[in-house]
Amino acid sequence: MLLAQDGWHVTLVTVFTKSMPDPQGFALSCQLDKGLAPDVDYMAVRRDEDREFCRRAGLPEPVHLDFPEAPHRGYRNAQDLFQGVHENDEVWQSLPMWAADLIFAPQGLGSHSDHLQVIRSLTQPAIRYQDAPYALRIGAHSPVLVDTASIQDEKLWAIEAYQTQLQFQFGGAAAMRKALKVWEERFTVCDQSLLRKWSRFQNQP
Repeated sequence: MLLAQDGWHVTLVTVFTKSMPDPQGFALSCQLDKGLAPDVDYMAVRRDEDREFCRRAGLPEPVHLDFPEAPHRGYRNAQDLFQGVHENDEVWQSLPMWAADLIFAPQGLGSHSDHLQVIRSLTQPAIRYQDAPYALRIGAHSPVLVDTASIQDEKLWAIEAYQTQLQFQFGGAAAMRKALKVWEERFTVCDQSLLRKWSRFQNQP
């Protein structure tokens, strides 16, 4: 949101958004535990949540790539999902080669296999964000800070667009607001020259 306010053209890209008919097993449980019926297209709901987030955040329409989530690629349960990438899961090789003045990508905190596959696909240095909500649970603290206090209310309102995730990940909207109100937007970089591209980056090792 701050990037857009500062005049940058910002595109939200969600990689694993392919609709899969007749989900079974772990894939089905991933929507049932969000309160969705078996016949609901979970990925269509998630794509709509992205669109609503972008509308609230003042961003252009998001870009949705047509790749299936990990539960549709052979990951059998939650423990499996967060134990790294399967040896035969080579989906990262099919992902686009990203090119932009600044790319924001996950750090992989929590070892969610989809996040790790995005990292594997990177072909240029990226600003690596702390994967929420997993980073909150392990107490991550990265050295590069962006002060988002000026847009805190707008940011939390935009996050509430993700209705399927609030209860499951945080325990509801109020709990999300309580957790993220004190959450600092922190990043890591492997190329320090990236920090010179945006004046709001503060290096605080």
